[in-house]
Amino acid sequence: MEFLIYAGLLGILLVVIGQIFTASIEVQTSGENVSYVNMDGQHIMSRIQYDIGRASDIVTPNAPGAAGSTLQLTIGGATRTYSLTGTSMLLDGVALNGFGTRVSALNFVRAGSGGGKDTISIALTLESIASSAAGAHSQTFTSTYGLR
Repeated sequence: MEFLIYAGLLGILLVVIGQIFTASIEVQTSGENVSYVNMDGQHIMSRIQYDIGRASDIVTPNAPGAAGSTLQLTIGGATRTYSLTGTSMLLDGVALNGFGTRVSALNFVRAGSGGGKDTISIALTLESIASSAAGAHSQTFTSTYGLR
């Protein structure tokens, strides 16, 4: 009889510990997803801002009001190309987002300033590849940068 009581208590204890372990893993996964998306988004937006700040010309989109998923800039006589291929954002063929995220939307819109210094508005949506019970984490990053 004592053995049955101990076995029952041990079983209850193991179930509670298992649920706590599962919940802690879920919180960790969710936190990692948010972190991956935030880090990649900040990195990509910073890289675009840096390149636009040192660009002498915007090649694509080629006219004020034009939009697309490709941005070409002339920097020091060379053309740098930001593009979307599948779910990766590329800079001259090299992926900017990490393995933990995918790009679900990318849009560049060129706006004229009237003074010859055009601006580019960017909308970038990243989502985590790994999903938690709450689903994949998604975030949209937007900003506008101008030629100097």
